Amino acid sequence: MISTSSQSVHPMKLRPKYSIAEHFETVEDPRIERSKEHLLIDILTIAILAVICGADGWVGIETYGKAKYKWLKEFLALPNGIPSHDTFARVFARLNPEQLQESFLSWVRAVSRVSKVVFPLPRNPVIIVTGNLCWEISHIMKRSNSVYKYSL
Repeated sequence: MISTSSQSVHPMKLRPKYSIAEHFETVEDPRIERSKEHLLIDILTIAILAVICGADGWVGIETYGKAKYKWLKEFLALPNGIPSHDTFARVFARLNPEQLQESFLSWVRAVSRVSKVVFPLPRNPVIIVTGNLCWEISHIMKRSNSVYKYSL
């Protein structure tokens, strides 16, 4: 800590990571270079936001992206517009699920700290963000305390 005449200043205080991009930057892109029409972070961000807003499949994610294109363009590159539902499906099918889960949990924890909500997560949680599986969740939750459903 550096001391000045009137206050103490931390020389290098790191800013906490809150953005989706910062938490998902370690997810490896499985696609070959020549087939990359859309940035991986754009695909991930649209999918996460769409699911949080209630999209229940690849078509729903594409529909959300098209409906919110103008807003999404403010913070995403979207060099070739909104990916198709087939693109979302192909990319997510090839992603490493462990990398995706770790990045997602990291982001959820960061958002919870910002919003002052603490999510008590077990060591290997299963988090379901959307309501498609509500019936199944209710049955799983009766048998296990390691499944959580959060509304963001």
